[in-house]
Amino acid sequence: MNTETLPQENSTSPKRREIRFSSGIQPVTIASPKAHRNIQVTAGSIVILPFIATLFAIGSLFYRGITTTEAILLVTFYTLTLLGINVGFHRHFAHNSFKTSGPMRVIFVILGSMAGQGPLYWWVAVHRRHHRHSDGPNDPHSPNLVPGKGWKRELLGFWYGHIGWMFSKEITNWVHFTPDLIKDRALFLMHRTYFLWL
Repeated sequence: MNTETLPQENSTSPKRREIRFSSGIQPVTIASPKAHRNIQVTAGSIVILPFIATLFAIGSLFYRGITTTEAILLVTFYTLTLLGINVGFHRHFAHNSFKTSGPMRVIFVILGSMAGQGPLYWWVAVHRRHHRHSDGPNDPHSPNLVPGKGWKRELLGFWYGHIGWMFSKEITNWVHFTPDLIKDRALFLMHRTYFLWL
């Protein structure tokens, strides 16, 4: 049995305790400084760019209005990406809730990738890890593990549970959490070409 201690990164990160894992594959890797910089840039882009685009869209709405075509595109792509994440990434890939054809799986990967929440294997691995360790010391984004008391702890927990965890040095191991998906060559290609679909 492997034993690994996950370090506490700073005062706003969840407290980590010693965890025992039955497999020889480590479920979490601590990123090198270069990899951590890449994680921070990617996470920052995921948080900041949509916020800027939303502000631009609101300003544009008041400046020139919105056409029927733009409204239809907004609703259509919002619905499609919502289906890609909720039905595809979440229900189908992460939970294996239903079976579907190969072409439909590819469509789910494209639509889920267009939602901008990360590539397939990363998303599924983090989600499966979350369910396996919900609110425990190895949950990647539990707001309940932030130390402290009162409203400040609640606010920091909200921040960490929704956004702060993305800047962590921890990298969820795909091999440990997605062995069923890694075997699929088409999905692996779709995962590797994530930025084409974004």
